[in-house]
This record gives sequence, C-alpha cells and structure tokens, in this order.
Amino acid sequence: VIPRAHDCVSVFLGSPTIHQALLRENPSIYFYSPGWVRGKRVPGPDREAQVREMYRERYPDDEEMLDDLVEADRETYEHFDCAAYVDLTGNREAETYCQNCASSLGWKYRRLEGNAELLKDFLSGNWNPERFLVTEPGHELMDLVDGGSMQIQG
Repeated sequence: VIPRAHDCVSVFLGSPTIHQALLRENPSIYFYSPGWVRGKRVPGPDREAQVREMYRERYPDDEEMLDDLVEADRETYEHFDCAAYVDLTGNREAETYCQNCASSLGWKYRRLEGNAELLKDFLSGNWNPERFLVTEPGHELMDLVDGGSMQIQG
C-alpha cells in the first residue's frame, strides 16, 4: 500500500495537490518536519558540523577533500530561500529549530499547518484507490513520470 504522494511532505500536508501548489508558489522552499529536525540533518547551523564529521571519518588525512565535500554539500542548498515547517505535532522546539535554521541561512521562514488525515487513513486501512495504490506481492511498480502516477506490472 502506497499513498499516492510525491514524498513524505505530501503525506504530512495531507495531499500531493497542496504540496504541488506550494512548490508552484515557491519552488525554492525547503520543507522541515519534526522527524527531519530531530536528526538535525536539515540545512542549518548543525548540518555542516555533522557533514564534516561524517567525511572526517572517511577521509581522516585529507583536509582539502574534506573542505571540498562540505562545500559541495552547502552548494546543494543554494537554490533554496525559504524554510517551511510542516507542523503535525505542535512541537514548539522543532518549530523554533526551523526558525533558527532559516535565520542562520538568511532564508524566509514559513509555518505550515500539517494535515494527518492521509497518514491516519494509511495506518487505519482506509485505502481509497484515489489516494492509495494497493498491489499484491510479486508485482512491480513503475513510475510513469507524469506527475506521480504509478502503474502496476505483474
């Protein structure tokens, strides 16, 4: 069972339609959620230190390589200009962390009200075929690259 959604952000917003509308409105928006914030791997003040440490373990004797890899990671986020926190839990600490990330990056901050209905339906087995793709074991899923529709092969 797969929600008919582009990714977890669509699920947290309750609809891929809402997600797509937000991206059309601002294609340079980066979405934060409590789970992403908890790991502190999102763009912000803690990410560079984590990335640097991760690469230091792989390349302990090559500072130049380390600097180049950290810079490449930083460049990955250059086209973003807005940190949008999708609130599903009322987690004020995670929201504040997102605000701090936006500030440290010079980005705008936006709070989005999440909608847990798609997630609740997924977990409760309310799998309306318009919102969920259900397939049997042994079938292969293929993305048709036409806005997120999937086709079952098998």
